[in-house]
Amino acid sequence: MEIRRLGEFIAHRKEFITINDGIEYKRCRVQVNRRGVVLRDVVKGLEINTKRQQICKKGDFLVAEIDAKVGGYGFVPEDLVGAIVSSHYYLFEVNESLLLRDYLKVLIRTDIVQNQINSKGSTNYAAIRAGDVLNFEIPYVKIKEQKKIVASYFLFEGKHNLITEELSAQTNFILKLRQSVLQEAMQGKLIKQNSKGDSARTALEKIRKENTGKEKKTKKDKKNLPVEADETPFEIPRGWVWCRLGEIIEIIGGSQPPKGKFIYEEKQGYVRLVQIRDFKSDKFKTYIPKESATRPFEKDDIMIGRYGPPVFQILRGLSGTYNVALMKAIPNPMAMIKDFCYYLLQEKRIQKIIIDDSERTAGQSGVRKPLLESIVIALPSLSEQKIIVSKVERLLKICDELEVEITNSKKETGKLMQSVLREVFIND
Repeated sequence: MEIRRLGEFIAHRKEFITINDGIEYKRCRVQVNRRGVVLRDVVKGLEINTKRQQICKKGDFLVAEIDAKVGGYGFVPEDLVGAIVSSHYYLFEVNESLLLRDYLKVLIRTDIVQNQINSKGSTNYAAIRAGDVLNFEIPYVKIKEQKKIVASYFLFEGKHNLITEELSAQTNFILKLRQSVLQEAMQGKLIKQNSKGDSARTALEKIRKENTGKEKKTKKDKKNLPVEADETPFEIPRGWVWCRLGEIIEIIGGSQPPKGKFIYEEKQGYVRLVQIRDFKSDKFKTYIPKESATRPFEKDDIMIGRYGPPVFQILRGLSGTYNVALMKAIPNPMAMIKDFCYYLLQEKRIQKIIIDDSERTAGQSGVRKPLLESIVIALPSLSEQKIIVSKVERLLKICDELEVEITNSKKETGKLMQSVLREVFIND
């Protein structure tokens, strides 16, 4: 293969129009990570501030001035012909008598072009120019060989896509398997019926007796209402009992410490303030003095995220203090163990009740404590809960192991695709 300049086969096209306020325009954008050109929106010209815009043609090679460094480039599809982009994009026409568009499509899926973009600058503000694109070096062969390379690659890509689809289907199956495990567990289908030993009803009656007269009931308080027959969604095993979540779990909302106390680096005498955004990332860490930590929690405590998305999240494994975006669920040890409570709150039926309610009350309080307390659950004895938790953990561990295998398989197929591309363009 020869090494040639990309500018020998593509031309930078500058074709601007003046936007008419009364006309509707399609606007397109490039997705990062080389995922192609898509519709951004459709707007009236009146809503477009910059009145000088570029027109896209079918098959144009579109490169984002800033986002090119993160794979922001691709080809204009047929349904976006006539769409507009700002001057922060570069449009290039491909001379297909010398360079097949499909050959260039295959080529940009390798790191050959991306590595040259990165070499232009790696800062957050590094931009490339049209001249940089024209100066990129590419491996070049005659049209006849380009056709062979394209045909071979797309044949292999088709097989790769089938494998990827199968792996995605397996991932979805494992997700459903997890949901099924939790559902079966919370309906008592993972264990034999218990005709002897301790009774959930006995524990519940004791709790109810202790709570009699302690709490002031209001019209909105539903946690102590009797469970009606039409509220029970399935048959429960012998020895189990229906109750409301609020009867056996105390839910404590968080508090917002003074922002003037916040620091963003760990320091002696400070504890971590856990907020909703901490659920998925360690990126946002806030610390406050211990004396301001009015809502402490430990690693084995069960925390409920009140806002989303996802709107209903369960957290364990951290410690510190928590703000108003979280609530702590404390099961009564006479009736429920923490691990059982943890899995119960993740069961699909419970999740759906909370999420559906939160969607209906969007813009208000997210997950509502009164709703949580009013949910009807099937309660087994403490001894049965321990057996259920043990079985759930074994089954979910198998799911974890299967997920790791699928993730590794996805990585391997991705590496294989890159290997094929390297063989074609580098080792020829």
